[in-house]
Amino acid sequence: MIWTIARREISEALFTGRALLLFVIALALLGTGLYVMDRDYDARRANYDVIRPDPTQPIAVAPPSPLSVFARGLDDAMGRSFEVSVIGIDIGGSQASANPLFGLFPTPDWLYLFRVVFALVAFLFGFDLICGDKERGTLKLMVSSGASRGAIAVGKWLGGWLAFLTPIALATALWLVLARPVFGIALRGDDWARILAFLALAAVYLSVCYAIAVAISALFHRSGTALVAALFTWVVVVFVIPSFGVLAARQIAHVRPLALVTAERSRIFGSEMMRAYEERRAGRTGPVFQEHWAEMHRRGEQVSDRVAGELGALARTSASLVRLSPAGAFDGLATRMLGTSVVDEARLKRDVRRYTGAILPLVFESRNAGAEVEYPAFTESRATLGRVLADGRADLAAIVVIGALATLVLFVALNRYDIR
Repeated sequence: MIWTIARREISEALFTGRALLLFVIALALLGTGLYVMDRDYDARRANYDVIRPDPTQPIAVAPPSPLSVFARGLDDAMGRSFEVSVIGIDIGGSQASANPLFGLFPTPDWLYLFRVVFALVAFLFGFDLICGDKERGTLKLMVSSGASRGAIAVGKWLGGWLAFLTPIALATALWLVLARPVFGIALRGDDWARILAFLALAAVYLSVCYAIAVAISALFHRSGTALVAALFTWVVVVFVIPSFGVLAARQIAHVRPLALVTAERSRIFGSEMMRAYEERRAGRTGPVFQEHWAEMHRRGEQVSDRVAGELGALARTSASLVRLSPAGAFDGLATRMLGTSVVDEARLKRDVRRYTGAILPLVFESRNAGAEVEYPAFTESRATLGRVLADGRADLAAIVVIGALATLVLFVALNRYDIR
């Protein structure tokens, strides 16, 4: 009986052309997003080739990630240049997108399409699954023919889910196959593993959105009312809760303004240089300035440690709050899978600080000798996919729990549903 009901849902989606229309729309959206983001990545990669330092420059800069084509995240900010000097680290501007439209419209990467657009499609596919059958009289007919309400819930959910997810999966698979021959997107083995993990997570997320929509369809008796409720829930899930979580985190976790941090660093520099000049006037010989530069670096690192701790607390608080929405949890874990998250930016900054500590003696040597020296190349660390999945289990658990609650609401509501 379950599979009979599921086949009916699939046949209806094929007969009405909804599945074919969704496939065409998904194919167009995913292809357009891939094209636009690939052109943007090529422009940022060309910019990196221009600013990439030679061995005589104490500059740390990371190349743009090819995975940013699928989820750009904070890849722009991670493309900054960090120039090391005896005074501190001079942070260059973000490698902003070459596409000015990204400042006016959302970035059309695959993360945005799955998180926002296809989530809306999931709500539109499922909002009338139960109440629509009641209005047409088919729900009463199924119950009178001997189908249990549990079988109806499972069969209709399964059939509608397959009719919704299959066209998107086919369009996604087609563009993954064409990514290299059409766009020249070259990915390594680890990159493919991350992409597949990202797509599996997207399938789970869309399934949860669909489950919420089906639960809504069992809470109302009119399709019009269910549609309004579904659209309202989509707005809350995708936009309201994540935005509110970020704003609330800023009020809970205090982070000192950048102006205060800059002023504190300036005071450290001024006090250490003043002490160095006083010692030199007092007749002290030796590497006076180098010693105070080292002390200035040590005190500056203490300031950086405090700021990093505050930013880390802000990131953890924000992640905990946005996790109340499946869209927020999906966004956080997906960007970590593809290496463009807040966590990855923080890791890059730690790598820059380690690099600074390693080459600072060479910077002193170059300044004192008045000659150029060669610096080791900057390398950034990267969390393995296994580590990302282990660290992101709270996000995955939040998505699964919300889906389970939506399924529970569906069964409870359908058991109490008036089919007359």
